[in-house]
This record gives sequence, structure tokens and C-alpha cells, in this order.
Amino acid sequence: MKNIIVIGAGASGMMAAIHAAKEGNKVTVIEENNKPLKKLLVTGNGRCNITNMSWDGDVIRGSDPEKAMRIINKFDHKKVIEFFNMIGIVTKERNGWVYPLNDSAAVVAKTLISVAESKKIKIKTNQKVIGVSKRIDGTFSVDVEGWSYKADTVIISCGTGAYISEEGYKLAENTANKYNAHFENFLPALTSLKTNDNSVYKWAGVRTEAAIKVIYDGEIQHRQRGELQLTESGISGIPVFQISRYVSKALKKGRKVKVIIDFLPDYSEEDIKSYLEFIRENYPQRTDKQLAAGLIPERLAEHITSGCFDLDDSIETIKNYVFRVSGTGDIRASQICTGGVDLDALTDDLMLSKVPGLYFTGEAIDVDGACGGYNLQWAWSSGKVAADAASKED
Repeated sequence: MKNIIVIGAGASGMMAAIHAAKEGNKVTVIEENNKPLKKLLVTGNGRCNITNMSWDGDVIRGSDPEKAMRIINKFDHKKVIEFFNMIGIVTKERNGWVYPLNDSAAVVAKTLISVAESKKIKIKTNQKVIGVSKRIDGTFSVDVEGWSYKADTVIISCGTGAYISEEGYKLAENTANKYNAHFENFLPALTSLKTNDNSVYKWAGVRTEAAIKVIYDGEIQHRQRGELQLTESGISGIPVFQISRYVSKALKKGRKVKVIIDFLPDYSEEDIKSYLEFIRENYPQRTDKQLAAGLIPERLAEHITSGCFDLDDSIETIKNYVFRVSGTGDIRASQICTGGVDLDALTDDLMLSKVPGLYFTGEAIDVDGACGGYNLQWAWSSGKVAADAASKED
């Protein structure tokens, strides 16, 4: 029997705790927030996008995506769905994205907590871990303010500072640095992009289909398409989220980044001009402002044309709007972050190579995914893999 401490009661931490509590192991979860799975409650807009059925393309990113996928495949999306079905969460698929049948992240959280309680796992909330050290006898000291826990094995599953997490994410960095493991600084990902163009406030609140291209180093680096959300300071929405981690890294390196937006991706400039000529011929009384309203949202047209509605001169801008990026959304407004402990410093079971018995999971590791349940899948997989290794007898 082992005494195992899991630091962080998020998705990966709770999954790790549940699977570590086998064969009589004593498991304690230490959480800085006032309740476990706080961030899970807001995933998928409260519906909890548990995983995804499609794994083609650039969906897992970080220091070593191939190694991350090997770890994910040990407890893949099919096994995750089976796990949730076995604990009472029936799932459904929506265009490949997997959700609980009742679309309730709250029920997922309550069920995981119930499973943990049934396994006699202790969950200590409102406790901030300030340090982890290995003792001479091979055990670990997990220090909180005013107290130290002793453990045979430690699993660090604290978050990143994105969205809900408090300051506990610094523990992963401090511990990695303590044992000379490379740690990539956290940067915002799955977040909005901002511009210094103060006039964009005119389009705030608009949602519209668009295609975007990210350009830096003189080349198109990434493409996305979907519903764009226009804000008073920039752009947001899933297409932006999907490329934001790359923009964060480019900006960190001092590169100038711009996004080219096509607000009418299904139509060429020639198509638009032909359409306008037809409408003008049949309805000559219509103003350019009225014509624009038939093509793009009015507030967007107001911004693009500076209120003049010279539509002929604006077609090029509608098809190739240049959005100069000045920054990303704040790290606490981001859904996740890039960065964390480099996978090269960890074994295939996510143990820190230099420190037997010390594991990392979830957002503490330099692995991040695209929108669509990929980050939760990484949380479930990494938690399970680390727990299986940590719970084995030496």
C-alpha cells in the first residue's frame, strides 16, 4: 500500500486520484481552490466537451506532440467514453465532439467527486502547496502553509493560471526548476486576439462566418474558418482560439503578426461585384449602405467603410481585411495555456526522470490541444497514465 498525494483537484488530478486509489492505496488530493473541479464546470460553455472522436491533423501541440499522442493512446477517447459510461455518465456525439447526454458539466463534476468519495479519497480544499521535496529516505514532503504531508509518491496536477486556477500553477514551474527540468513559460492559448486599432469598437457584438489567415515571417502560417466574434478590442471565436497559441509564441519572440480576414469566404470579388451590379440595375434607389446590409452585418460595414459606405472601394477590404495583432487575451481569460514541464524531462509514464516517484499531469506539462475536447482528453489520459505508474508497488 502506498501513500499517494495528488496536488490539484482539476480534471487530470481527479482522474489520477481515482485510478491511484487501487489495491488499498491511500490517496489525498490537495486543492488550492474552495472546491474540486471548479474549471471543469465551465468547459464547453457548461456542457463539458469530454473528448473528440476525430484525431486527424494538428490537434495536439507542445514540446513533443508524438510522445503526447503515445500517452493519450494508452487511455484514448474510446476508453474515456467507456470510463464515463461505467460511472454513470452517458455520452453523445455532436459533429465528432463528445458531451454528456444531459449537457451538464456540473453532473460530470459531481459524479467524479462521488466516485472519489466512494474510494475513500480525501480531498483537502483551500490549501496551497508551497513546495515539494524528496526526503533522504525516498519519501516526499508536500508542504502547505503551516503543515507538511508525507507521501510515498506525488502527482503534480495543478493548472496553469488560465481561467479559474489561482497561483498554484507556479508549483509546477518551481518544482521543475528545482530538479533542473526544462520548463516552458506559460502563455495564453485558446484565447482572443487584440489590436491597437481603437476604431474596432464599432463592430463589437457582431458574429459572422469568416476565413482567417495568420501571417508572420512574411508567410501564411495558419488558416482557419468558422464563426468569428468581433469585440471592442479585437477578434474572438473558435477560429481565433485554434490559432491563438501560435500567435502567443510568435509575439513572445517579437514577431509582427497580422491576421487577414475574409468576411465573405464563399464569394469571390468578381461574384460580389456582379451581384452588386445586378441589384443596382434592378433597385437603383438603394444606397450603398442598404446594399452593404445585404452582404455583411451593419456594424461591420460601418467599421470597414468608415461610415461612408463606398461599397465598390470596400470589396477588397471585405475580402482581405488586415487585422494587426497587438496582443492576446489576458492569461486569466484564456481557456488554457501553452507551456509547462517539457515532455523530454518525463518518462512515458509521466514521471520526472531525475526524481523517481514524482509525476506531472495535465496542464502542468507542455501539451495543449485545439478546441473540441482535446485538452480534457489530455487531462484524462495523463491523469490515468501517471496514476497507474504511481500506484504500482516498487
